[in-house]
This record gives sequence, C-alpha cells and structure tokens, in this order.
Amino acid sequence: MINDFPSDYLCYVLNLHWDVLAFNALADKYFHFSSAEPYYCNFLYLLFMDERYQTRFPNWPLVTQQLLASFRRDYARTKNNPHIQKLVNTLSSKSDYFNTLWNKHEIYQPCTGIREISYQNCTQHYDYTSLTFDIDKGNRLLVYMPKKQKL
Repeated sequence: MINDFPSDYLCYVLNLHWDVLAFNALADKYFHFSSAEPYYCNFLYLLFMDERYQTRFPNWPLVTQQLLASFRRDYARTKNNPHIQKLVNTLSSKSDYFNTLWNKHEIYQPCTGIREISYQNCTQHYDYTSLTFDIDKGNRLLVYMPKKQKL
C-alpha cells in the first residue's frame, strides 16, 4: 500500500508488464486492484476486461488507444518474456477491441497529461504523470493529482 501522498491523489506502481505492484486506498477504490485475482491485477488487463473501467474513463475508447500505445513501448523491451506474451494472447482472444487496437501497432510517448476519471456519478479531471524509479526493471509510480477548478 502507498500511503505517503495526499488522500485525494490516486497512486499506483506498475512494472514493465503493467502488473500492479502497489497502490493507495483511493486508487484501489477507483480501480478495484485489491479485488482482482493476483494474475489479473494488471492495469492493461483490467482496462480491457473489467467493465467498470469503461464507465471510469468517460473517453474510454481514446484512453484505451493511448494506454495500449504506451504499453507497446514497454512490450518492445520485454516481448520475449512468456508472461507478457501470455497477457497479449489472452487479451487478443478475449477482446476484439484490444485485438483491433493491438494490430494498429501505434506507439504513444507521453506519460503525462490530463485524464478524466468518473466515480459515483462525479467526473474529476486529474493531472497525471509517470515517474520511473527503477530503470532496469521499468518500475514506475503513476500519480493522478486532482486538477483544481478555476474560479
């Protein structure tokens, strides 16, 4: 569990396979990490296979396209790993939408920006960034900070 951030920040740690390694309470509330089966506690898998994510991200088709294109960057570093191959094969066989996007071979570089997240009929804009803290393993902390509303 990650506890050293303000309570309104969503934070989680991913490896190169996008397995969720750690998260704070708010990220768990929004993304249901603790209720995922251990093998399926993978952000990419949950994004395509957990229907709650389609309502969590109001622009889900665009978000999935961007995130999958970002994942492809990590895939290039680990494509010979059997775990990553199994993940891609599983998603390709279970999600036609994933398969369609995967076969576009797009790569999206930015790991910062603004993302809309909906929870309990309320949509909040978040500034997000990704901070790599273990270059060899590719582990990174993702932090979503609520965007302040202009008056």
